[in-house]
Amino acid sequence: MSSILSKSLPWDKVEKAILKEQKWLKDNLVPSPYKKDDFYGPDYCEDCILRRIAILIVSGKIKAK
Repeated sequence: MSSILSKSLPWDKVEKAILKEQKWLKDNLVPSPYKKDDFYGPDYCEDCILRRIAILIVSGKIKAK
């Protein structure tokens, strides 16, 4: 998957790969015990952060096992 974004694939295939990685992250990361507003502030968005990490994985900039 590391080169999936560099092969000019249709956006739907790229989006499916991103969503797959995002789901994997959500299923495998332990959520913080802190309340979101207390620790991270009111603008914290867990899905946004997981999507950003998923994009980095799909683009090959970081790897996860």
